[in-house]
Amino acid sequence: MAHGLLLVASIVALAGMPEKAPAPYCLKALRAIEMNAAPQSECFEAIACPINEHGTTFRHSMATNYSQASRAIAAGEIVAPYPEFGTNMVRPGQELHIYVIANGVRIDRSVKAVQAAKAGQKLFVLGSDGRMLSARYETAP
Repeated sequence: MAHGLLLVASIVALAGMPEKAPAPYCLKALRAIEMNAAPQSECFEAIACPINEHGTTFRHSMATNYSQASRAIAAGEIVAPYPEFGTNMVRPGQELHIYVIANGVRIDRSVKAVQAAKAGQKLFVLGSDGRMLSARYETAP
C-alpha cells in the first residue's frame, strides 16, 4: 500500500506574509538584494509606480521554479514586481517539516526545500541524510 508524503511548513515561516497589492504596482526594495538571489516578499514594499520603465530586474529560474534577481538591487530602488511577490510559497533553501502517517504511526523530520512551490504543488526536498524526496506542500492550519 503506497503512502503519500505531506509537507507542512512551520507556521512561523508563513506568518506575516504580505497581501498582494492590486496591479499595477511597483516594488521598493527595503534592503539590498544580491544578483541571482531568490527575492523574498518581506524584502519589498508594494508602492504606486512612479516611473514607466523598469528594465528587467528578475528572471525565472527553471532549476528552482522561482524568480531570481537578474542584477543587484540597491535598498530603496524601485523595480517592477516579480510573479511570486506576496504569494504564500515555499522558497528554495527554506527549512520545512515533512511527516508521513502510516498504520497510526507519525514519522516527522526536518528537510530543506530544493525548489519553490505554492500550496498544493509537489516539490523536491532534501533530508539531512542527503536523500531527495518528492512531497506535496500544504500549509499548516
